[in-house]
Amino acid sequence: NNFFDLDSNIIFGVENIKKCDVLFATHAASAYIVKRNEKKAKLCCYFIQDYESFFQPMGDKFLEAHNTYKLGLYPITSGPWPLEMLKRNFGINYGNYFRFPIDKNVYYFGNDFRKENRIVFFAKPSMPRRCYRLGVEALSIVKRKHPEVEVVFYGENKTHYKDVPFEFNNIGLAKTIEELGDLYRTATLGIAFSTTNPSLVPYEMMACGCPVIDLDFNNSVVSYDSRDNITLVDTTPEAIAEGIISLYKNKKLRNTQARNALKFCEKLPTEKQMCEIIEQYILEQYNKVKK
Repeated sequence: NNFFDLDSNIIFGVENIKKCDVLFATHAASAYIVKRNEKKAKLCCYFIQDYESFFQPMGDKFLEAHNTYKLGLYPITSGPWPLEMLKRNFGINYGNYFRFPIDKNVYYFGNDFRKENRIVFFAKPSMPRRCYRLGVEALSIVKRKHPEVEVVFYGENKTHYKDVPFEFNNIGLAKTIEELGDLYRTATLGIAFSTTNPSLVPYEMMACGCPVIDLDFNNSVVSYDSRDNITLVDTTPEAIAEGIISLYKNKKLRNTQARNALKFCEKLPTEKQMCEIIEQYILEQYNKVKK
């Protein structure tokens, strides 16, 4: 019910997996299911959307997800960062990645309504890896030094933003993605943190000509190709605030970064192109193993 119409059979359950050309895991738990049934398929793949072990405390669940990367399944990753982590941590030198997709009819460059003092914060208190509290602490420093700045929170229900010690514009959840595109085209800069793989948000901001700030952590530059395309800041409130203020006060730097980011976004696929790329990877690898 949650997916588009598929012109194929859909079978619920994994108790009776039959012989097939390709078995594809899409989550750490399903990786073990694919491994148990690997003799039934010519090719076993693993779609890795993020480094899932980092979602868990350092215990059983962490190791359970961590060990899926040792199963020998062919990795196809969302963005280059997970594939880089596999190479760094496990010496895995095979696999493919695809770039994050962008709806370029929604997320496009525009400067007509851009403000000179609006900071847009992708605020996700329910998702620890988005570092909501760190962002609030940094923005508190920014607001003390620059009270003229308008800070906009969005990304969750309005009621989730509690104990914020400064005035802010609470958008909450946007009703449509078109509203998000319009918001990014008004922003002086955007903040979208991640300690693991980024979400679509920083790329969508970039595509709208909005300079973006993310954390300089876990080799995050891999996700953006170059430090020329994004401002990466250290992971303390003081360092984050310094990076925000530096970008806020330097219009020339913002414009340069925005131009670089727009050029970077030209290589991002549409959703249809992304699917075609994944299909190509599967077929190429399948043709190798079936020989």
